[in-house]
Amino acid sequence: MQAAENIFDSATVAEGVRKLMEGRGIPRRRQSKELTRILNLSFSHAHRKLKGTSPWTLEQLKKISEHFNEPVGTLDLTHYSSATTENDGEIHDAIFVVGERELSCIAWIGGQAAIQHRAEFVALKTEHGWRIVENCPALDGSAPRHQVEKIEIHVHQPHLPSIAVIDDDKNSADNLRDYLNETGFKATSFYSHASLEAAMQETEFDGYVVDWLLGSTTTEQLIRSIRLSYNSAAPIILLTGQLITGKANESDVARVIVQFNVICQEKPTRLSIIAAELSSTIIQS
Repeated sequence: MQAAENIFDSATVAEGVRKLMEGRGIPRRRQSKELTRILNLSFSHAHRKLKGTSPWTLEQLKKISEHFNEPVGTLDLTHYSSATTENDGEIHDAIFVVGERELSCIAWIGGQAAIQHRAEFVALKTEHGWRIVENCPALDGSAPRHQVEKIEIHVHQPHLPSIAVIDDDKNSADNLRDYLNETGFKATSFYSHASLEAAMQETEFDGYVVDWLLGSTTTEQLIRSIRLSYNSAAPIILLTGQLITGKANESDVARVIVQFNVICQEKPTRLSIIAAELSSTIIQS
């Protein structure tokens, strides 16, 4: 029998799904969008799955395999198939009932159990799926009980939204990056338009903090690129400290705010407010 920790690992599944998509000519930057369509998920949910921070169900793996007309084994996940084995039973998504709590799990369910079956837990088949419950006299005697060979519960790790911070002032960019990383985000700092555009080809960011001026050039074209990307609804916080000096054109900034739906903050930045704005808008999206 395989060790439980080797049977269902979100990161391993995500890598298998990515490899399958890449083999079908779908580049990494388009994979979240494709998964959104296949599984009918929100973009952010699909994004978390492909990062390995959101658990997968057997039904989702089957849908992906059917969509690409490939066996589940293509994902190097043959142990997820629901074929019955002599020792381990049949694998199913299930709900594990512990007191008043209901936990998502994967259960290896065997044959029907006799009423006098003395195991600690049994599986009940309902119209909504399998439920793993304590085997006690209070159970409905008319409901067929099934043996439970093994239960695996998956701890849901919190998703850390990925944020791109771009500012040609390295200290400012790095300070904001460090603050965001300390407050529940996974932030990366960039110092040029080209470096961020290159990263966007491989990474789908959940949000952006963009300085309006990089040298003498505005970031309007970069903002346009973000709005044309696959995560086009990602929040963008626009920073500017040059309105008072006249280096930044107020009417241009106002137009970009309206046209591209960005949030504007003037420097010096309030780090806690930036973090709050990102949290609020990412949750809403």
